[in-house]
Amino acid sequence: LKPDWSKGDSRKITALLLLKRYNDAIQICKKGLELEPNNESLKKNLELAINKEKAADANEKGEELARKQKFQEASIKFSEAINLNLEEAFFYTNR
Repeated sequence: LKPDWSKGDSRKITALLLLKRYNDAIQICKKGLELEPNNESLKKNLELAINKEKAADANEKGEELARKQKFQEASIKFSEAINLNLEEAFFYTNR
């Protein structure tokens, strides 16, 4: 990809989000925003990637709490994951 081609970055970011490689998507968004600070698409993708990463972390913490039989605390983490990423159907099954 051309390093200064934001459309290519957007496509790569979309692919990385689908692969759940959120940190990689975040890094590409940040690099793209260095070149084009006013690019709304990159800003939205950065926010989306950050929220998806936070949601995955919250879900993981919820699963850890559930294994320790701390179900009320786990439920809070699962709800947090859902609120950060409404698109991930898997999160709804944990609660």
